[in-house]
Amino acid sequence: MKLGRILVGAAAAAALTTAFAAPAFATPDNFAFGFSGYDGLEFLTLNGTPILTNGFQGWVSSTAGNTGGPGGNTNYIAGTCCGGAGRVYADYFVFSLAGVTGPVTSASLTISPYSITQPFTFVLHDATPFVGSLFNAASPSAGLYSSLGTGTILGSFGLTPGQSYGSPLTFNLNSTALGLLNKDILAGDTQFAISGTVLGQVGSTGGVPEPATWALMIGGFGLAGVALRRKKAVLA
Repeated sequence: MKLGRILVGAAAAAALTTAFAAPAFATPDNFAFGFSGYDGLEFLTLNGTPILTNGFQGWVSSTAGNTGGPGGNTNYIAGTCCGGAGRVYADYFVFSLAGVTGPVTSASLTISPYSITQPFTFVLHDATPFVGSLFNAASPSAGLYSSLGTGTILGSFGLTPGQSYGSPLTFNLNSTALGLLNKDILAGDTQFAISGTVLGQVGSTGGVPEPATWALMIGGFGLAGVALRRKKAVLA
């Protein structure tokens, strides 16, 4: 009987150890604007007047190398990519405020969707404090990547794969964005920057077990249960 309990305990422990060990599973793609680039459809509209990025757009990653800034890589992917590599990206768009006068009463960001892999929430942030770094946005840069996801929120928007390669998406910025724009214009600032991240992606990969890990846990508990039933059957 003691040997039976030892075997059952060992089986359960092994199952739990396997469940909580680092899973060797690929990270699923969860991104928007994949395969994007500058096509002249990336602009900020203030009081009905569009302002192009003129190619000052791109992405920053904490894990993948890239050269950004004006005339750099204009791809503006956001989210987790690519093919199981688990690379994470925050995107950014920079606009000139030269000649813009307030007050700004309406503002929106328009960009092309390109490829969207899964439904998720796209969050826009004020990245104006980081414009200096964006001029030379070489990555991987964990510091700049995290900064792009911590600015004041300018709006949150749901995206779905059905929007892939469709009409340009227009995101109406919130009242906080209007306040920031008017403040910057009044202060004589010449640039306004917006960054975008996928909700929940910044700096985190753990906390709650992934579905694959849960599957291992459930399977482990199942094996332990089978062992217990067999033990009872033998004792009976």
